[in-house]
Amino acid sequence: MLDTITTTTVPGATPDDAINLTVPESSRLLKRTLTEAFPGTKFRIRLSRGTGYGNCYVDWTDGPLVREVEAITAGFSGKGFDAMTDCSTYNTTRIMFDTKRKEWVRPWLGLILEWRATTKPLDNQE
Repeated sequence: MLDTITTTTVPGATPDDAINLTVPESSRLLKRTLTEAFPGTKFRIRLSRGTGYGNCYVDWTDGPLVREVEAITAGFSGKGFDAMTDCSTYNTTRIMFDTKRKEWVRPWLGLILEWRATTKPLDNQE
């Protein structure tokens, strides 16, 4: 299980305590978190290379809705895009307590795009 905090007012946790994860470590943590949150759903996570390094693509078939997955992935994204200025924006990701590593971590992925495929007929979509 992964516990997240959005502020540094939690006793014993400061941003300085968090270990900055690499992009591959962050993607593995994201996959583990999604798998724990939605058991039975198989997620595929792909990372961009080159200019888009750090961007992450998450896809799955059926299972949770995109907005449910976005609620989790939002804490992992440290980059956005401002179309008005055609520039990337950088955000601070949340610090999280990783119970597997038993330490505070700060994941960092760029843009995260979620895609849900479905095998259900269109009239049965949620």
